[in-house]
Amino acid sequence: MKTSTSLLVALLAMSWVVDTAAQSCGTGPYTTPTARFSNNEDGTVTDTRTGLIWKRCPEGFNLDDKGTPQTLGDDTCVLATTPYYTWFSALQHAENTGYAGYHDWRVPNIKELMSIIEYRCHNPAFNIAVFPEPLPIMNDYWTSSLDPETSGRSWDVDMDSGWTGTSSHLTTLTNYLLLVRRGL
Repeated sequence: MKTSTSLLVALLAMSWVVDTAAQSCGTGPYTTPTARFSNNEDGTVTDTRTGLIWKRCPEGFNLDDKGTPQTLGDDTCVLATTPYYTWFSALQHAENTGYAGYHDWRVPNIKELMSIIEYRCHNPAFNIAVFPEPLPIMNDYWTSSLDPETSGRSWDVDMDSGWTGTSSHLTTLTNYLLLVRRGL
């Protein structure tokens, strides 16, 4: 029993280390270079490749731009409220958001959310100059995409690794939420 308890403690400690480790990026070209995003200086960025406008911080977090809204890379996302949403509450929350004076925010679909994954990095797997890393590090983010092969399942993205998965717990499981809207 003592061996299994020690093993459990060691595994928990290792998972904590993984969750608090700094971003690690491999070699090769960036898939989401900072220059691809136009800073709107209102807590949002426009992806010049897709035309989508993204909130820079997940819901439940406020952007602290350190007094330099024109500069990407020196910002942080600060916890403000509960950042967890069921799939249904995420859809409803997006409809009721008026961030930066816009009222057409929505939950991104799987292709849109995957478009901001930085494939050469993990922990997290996104450009932290454009999307400041919220602390604590957050993993699973909802998409609006339902799994066409399995009724009642929605796609989500692990923003720590860039991997995708589906969940059938749309009314009970809570994930994080990053909002998007169409550009002009």
